[in-house]
Amino acid sequence: MSNNSFSLASIWNQSLSAGRIEREMVPRRHCWASELSGSYYDRYYKMKGRQPTTPPNSRSQRKFAAGNLTEFLVKQILVRAGLLKETQTHISNTEFALEVTGKLDFLAGGEIKDITEDAFGDFPEGFDAVASSVVSKLRERHPQGLRDQILEIKSCSGMMFNLYEKQPATHHMLQLFHYAHTMKLPGLLIYISRDDLRIQEWGVMPNTEKLLKLYKKDVERMAEILTIDAPPLEPRLTIFNDKFKKNWHIEYSSYLGDYGYDSPSDYADTASKLCGRLNRVMKRRAEGKEMTDKNMEAIDAGIMFCSGYKEPKDE
Repeated sequence: MSNNSFSLASIWNQSLSAGRIEREMVPRRHCWASELSGSYYDRYYKMKGRQPTTPPNSRSQRKFAAGNLTEFLVKQILVRAGLLKETQTHISNTEFALEVTGKLDFLAGGEIKDITEDAFGDFPEGFDAVASSVVSKLRERHPQGLRDQILEIKSCSGMMFNLYEKQPATHHMLQLFHYAHTMKLPGLLIYISRDDLRIQEWGVMPNTEKLLKLYKKDVERMAEILTIDAPPLEPRLTIFNDKFKKNWHIEYSSYLGDYGYDSPSDYADTASKLCGRLNRVMKRRAEGKEMTDKNMEAIDAGIMFCSGYKEPKDE
C-alpha cells in the first residue's frame, strides 16, 4: 500500500502565499482611502508608480487573509439577516485637492429578517448560536428595522485590540470618514479581535468637524508633496503622550531600504531599544535629577539615529 500521509501545514502555507496577487504600481492621481494619514513618503512613490522594494512578507499576507475571513463571516450574517445593501462599492470624493477613492466594506440597513433555527447551520459549532443570537436581538431591539449605515471591519491581534478599545487608529477613522462624508451616512468602525472575537465599535458621522479638518489637511498636504522632486523621509522616531515611539510609517514602509533597513524587525528592534533609553532620560529629567554619562550617551545615540545614522552590523 502506498504511503498516503501528507503535510497539511506545508500545503496550507504554500497556498496562502500563492493566494494573494500583488497589484502592479502604475502612476495615478488619486489617493486610496486606506492611505489617508499614512506615510507621505510611501504614498508619493506609489502614486508615481514606483514598485515597492519591501513588499508585504508572508506573515503580513496571512494577516490580510485572516482579515478577509473575518469580513466574510460578517457578510454572511448581514446577508442572512437581510441587511446587506452594498459591498465593495467604489466611493470617490473630489471636494479637495486630490481625488480620494476606496471600496467600502458594507452598507447595511433595512428590515431585519425573521431567521429560521438552522439559518447558520453551516457555521462553526458555537458560532452558529452566536450569529443567530445577534440577528434575533437586533430584530427584538429594532422591530422597525435599521437605518442605513456604513460598516468598516478591522480584524486585529488581541494586543492591538486592547489599544483600539481605548482609542481608534486615526487612519482607520479617516478611511471610514471618507465613505461617511461622501455618502452622507453614519458609519461604524468595528474592530474584531482575532484572538477571542471581542468587538469594539466607534461611530463616525458624515460631518464630524475634527475628522473633516484632518481629511482636508491630509489630502492638501499630499497634493503639495506631489509637486516636489523627492518627498522627505519620515522621522525615525515620534513622540506620543510625551513618550518616544518607533514610527510605524517606517516599520511598515514599502520602501524600507530607503531608510537603510532590510526588514521591519531590523528597524523596530533598534528603534524600540532606543526609545526605552530616551524615555528613561525624559523621566529622570522630569524628576529634576542630573544627567549621567549613560543618559548623555542615550541622547547622543538618539540624535545620531534621528539624523539617519545606522550602526554598522557586526561581521
